[in-house]
Amino acid sequence: SASPALADDDDSKCKLRLDAVPSQWKISDVDLFESETAFGSFDLNLENEGSAPCSVRLTLDTLGSPFGLTGGVSGRRVGYSIYDHESGADLSPKNGRSQRQNRGVIVVPPRSQRIARFDVAVPNNFDTDGTFRQQLRIEAEGNGDSSSAQRTLTLAVDVNSSDVHRIVVTPSS
Repeated sequence: SASPALADDDDSKCKLRLDAVPSQWKISDVDLFESETAFGSFDLNLENEGSAPCSVRLTLDTLGSPFGLTGGVSGRRVGYSIYDHESGADLSPKNGRSQRQNRGVIVVPPRSQRIARFDVAVPNNFDTDGTFRQQLRIEAEGNGDSSSAQRTLTLAVDVNSSDVHRIVVTPSS
């Protein structure tokens, strides 16, 4: 298990740590034959171990990979949306990185922590069953002299094909 991402070592200023538990954000039991969008909510803990407040903006990026979940045999990417639960801002890294204008400032007081919740929506555009993934980096970018920290995690969707939804035609005699 990876240790939480930690920013600066100087205790006299912002000292931010990000911790995503679990490190894989997974939406399970998506049915291949259903047309509904799959949803999940996930938390990121921002902990300030310093003696000054941390003012940060959260950014998601795809670590240089094209945007979209991949898996299955076709290699086709499936889009998704990630929203900041508190503000409703769309943080989806559709061009590889979250758009700057969509990010609100999060303030973490000295020697305290704050939870950032993310809502994930994945339209059911899957062409096969399996696990579809995208590795993401969440970065807390400081304003001015605030520190920054980052955490890498995997967004995953488990897609199942349920036999209940298949139509079987039996010839009559």
